[in-house]
Amino acid sequence: MPVEVEACFYETAATAERQAVTAVGGAALTAQRPPGMWQDASIMSMFWKKGKRRKQVRKQMSMQLTLVVLCVLLTCAHGRGTVLTTMEIEEKLGVCWSNELVHADVRVSDASLYDPAVIKVTRGKGVAMPCQVSDLERNGDGSIASCKVWFYVDLDAGEKVVFAVERGKRAAVTAGRLRLDRGDGSVTISTANEVGRVGIRLPLGKKFYNTPVPATETSGPVEALLLPSGRETGQGRFEVPFKIRSVESEVIAEGPLFAEVRVRTVFDTGYWIFTARMEERRPVVFISEELDTGYSGQQMVSSMRRNLEKWQPVDRFYSLILGRDGGEGFKPTQMFYGARNSDAAFADILGTTILPQFSEIRSNWVAAPVHGSTIKVDKPGDIFYLTGFASVISQLGRLVRVVEPGGEAVGAIGLHTERWHNPLSIRIRVTPQRELALSLPLQTYEQEWLSDGYGRFSPNYTGKDLYAPPYLSKRSYALTLGRDENERERLLESLFALGASQAPSLDQVLAMTLDWDSGAEGVAAEQSSSAGVEALEILARRIEITRFAGD
Repeated sequence: MPVEVEACFYETAATAERQAVTAVGGAALTAQRPPGMWQDASIMSMFWKKGKRRKQVRKQMSMQLTLVVLCVLLTCAHGRGTVLTTMEIEEKLGVCWSNELVHADVRVSDASLYDPAVIKVTRGKGVAMPCQVSDLERNGDGSIASCKVWFYVDLDAGEKVVFAVERGKRAAVTAGRLRLDRGDGSVTISTANEVGRVGIRLPLGKKFYNTPVPATETSGPVEALLLPSGRETGQGRFEVPFKIRSVESEVIAEGPLFAEVRVRTVFDTGYWIFTARMEERRPVVFISEELDTGYSGQQMVSSMRRNLEKWQPVDRFYSLILGRDGGEGFKPTQMFYGARNSDAAFADILGTTILPQFSEIRSNWVAAPVHGSTIKVDKPGDIFYLTGFASVISQLGRLVRVVEPGGEAVGAIGLHTERWHNPLSIRIRVTPQRELALSLPLQTYEQEWLSDGYGRFSPNYTGKDLYAPPYLSKRSYALTLGRDENERERLLESLFALGASQAPSLDQVLAMTLDWDSGAEGVAAEQSSSAGVEALEILARRIEITRFAGD
């Protein structure tokens, strides 16, 4: 029996079993029948009542069972057993797309599908592809009402491909490449490639405190970052005066293509949501944050317009400790970053250098210059500011990597400029305890250009949303975990490529409105207007640039 038919047979049998009703006090047997089954259940009642005709009953029931099986086969082949939805993708922007994770929205028209495991995706002439179901919504009887189905797409410029979401056995992925392992009160997401297995470990479960506890007594959302060698780094710690009321950590996506964990912490001053995601094809931890913990009244850099004594330095962080002077484990001693620089102390390894492909287009692009410096653990302070956008400010930009020469490396890159709101820049800093830390600000302060590339009331890159709370802040970035790539020569090329692959993704482009109606109800325009063509060309140029060099 073909896999698709087998899957549909069990789905139909399960449906019939759920919908069958037996009258306990009487002799009648009724059933909700699939199309083509017996037209009158009274024949079953008749045979059931007359015990002297048991042989005929058995014969008739055998015939009915045969008919049921045949009806199931016909239903699978010609009815609901095939395509749930189709998705046609036509590349109109002149861009080649590779390893793009996209989704199709699926609505199930009948209450007949219960198991998401029997949903598959095919390309073209029926080639099955690995896929994953998310955002599952069910009807009252437990059947699937709607979901998103994710799959990878490779698309050449100008290519047109049709994908179908169907019932049936889905294609397998490389076993064990992406894993989600639950432990005692923790969960680890990891993925493996040619350099080894990397990942992140987070808490799992819920904690509610009748009496709020100091945040400094807890570890927060990051228990460890896992390096290819098996070593751990990046254990998190709170550096805030807040108290914690509750922590809820849950797995919100789990499958062969991606896994995602969300940690929501409620303080006495507000909340913080930290979400970590990993994909099967990328050894990268994608992180998004949302927080609203009020206003600290602090300022990182004092403006000449204000009284220096009025402001306290920003010191409310959640810090991932990447290395300790004199400690064991990961010991990065070099930092490479993509940004401008005006201080020779932060370019003692590598002066201003630009990848050839960028210098050919725009040599003065502010994100293009790469510098390298020695990490000096005897000089506490901030050494780099990470944001979601390029800046003209020295040592402030979108990408940075700290390196253990000849060993391992941890990188960070700001992603999706539009997802940074009240952008509190992430610090790479040396602590007074001679530690190297990646520090996430946890409370809005008076932002300044030198530390954030942005003033709190500036119109530039604010990402402000209408009616959003005044101290709401959001960040979107990725952490890369790997080995030393010889950045003196590679010049952060892999980080630039990662940024380009996300700016924007094909899934984002597919959500854009590229077609409009003619203005008349139910009438489509026959051809594009000149304004529409121009808008599409502008969009194509922008996507071409960002897909080449990132935001």
